[in-house]
Amino acid sequence: MGSQSQPTPPDGFSIDFDLDQSKRRLTLKLAGKIVSQQYFDRCVAYYSKIGDPSRLDRLIDCTESKGYVNFDHLNALSDLWRTWLSGAPRVVNVAVVTSDPLTHARMGIVDHLSDKQRHHAFFTVADAEAWLDARRDG
Repeated sequence: MGSQSQPTPPDGFSIDFDLDQSKRRLTLKLAGKIVSQQYFDRCVAYYSKIGDPSRLDRLIDCTESKGYVNFDHLNALSDLWRTWLSGAPRVVNVAVVTSDPLTHARMGIVDHLSDKQRHHAFFTVADAEAWLDARRDG
């Protein structure tokens, strides 16, 4: 499926998706001021399109974005992930790259939303990739 990018909308928020089948990794690159509803809608649409997102670890790169996804949308995504991961034989690793201290603090809360996902925040993409590579099975 490779990379899928979108033109930057007038509000300045965009998400690019890059699927690396060899690493079983989906990278989301956020840019601009986060619009929570758009984040939710785009993620649900993309995850639904790729089929069985439970086989993929995720790297969410927020280094070029500002703002937050609100908790209602995080909870709704978590509900969907619980469904997708209900029969999954493995834990999905999620690395979030951001310089924002609040996002780093929120990882503990987000991690409790699902026992089939492990979340960790990083300051650099290289550190996030190394963490995901170390946890990749098979």
